[in-house]
Amino acid sequence: MKNKELNILMGFNLRKLRLESKLTQEELAGRICVNTRLFQKWEAGRKGIGKDVLLKLCKILNAKPYLFYVDERAPFLKSIREREIVYKIREAEKVGVADLIEQFVDFMVSQAKKKH
Repeated sequence: MKNKELNILMGFNLRKLRLESKLTQEELAGRICVNTRLFQKWEAGRKGIGKDVLLKLCKILNAKPYLFYVDERAPFLKSIREREIVYKIREAEKVGVADLIEQFVDFMVSQAKKKH
């Protein structure tokens, strides 16, 4: 696994664990004393998470370190296209339109199924 792929997987799992703990990015970034922009880069998989920070996150999120690396519930995004789509959905969540995108995708898939 390449570093870039590992960063994406860790970011996905970080986000999942943060949401399960009902914390915002700002709250969790504050607890580990890092800038919110850096935290956003971690969640987006654009920057790696160091060992010391990982241990702090484990303590705050009450999680084992392996959960950041391996989780059967977390899909591994193999293609660049999949990563781009996930990144766009994360951006849509930030501006509050993710539900609209999900509804649009559901509609388009149902229309495509009807044609086939």
